[in-house]
Amino acid sequence: MLLGLSGLLIGYDGRYTFESGDKYPPGLFYTGMRAFCALFGAMMVPLGFYTGIQLNLSILASTFLALMVML
Repeated sequence: MLLGLSGLLIGYDGRYTFESGDKYPPGLFYTGMRAFCALFGAMMVPLGFYTGIQLNLSILASTFLALMVML
């Protein structure tokens, strides 16, 4: 669903199928889709840490939780 949202936000119309080895068409802003996914992936680490804090885990356990999410 997040990939669909990223495509909607950058204006992807669904015509390009992203076949392996194909050249991207000139109007396709694929870096926006990649940046969107990278941003959400990076935001998961502090979210995991703060979730551990909200569950009354220790700082060490919350840090370990964030490390597990990161790896």
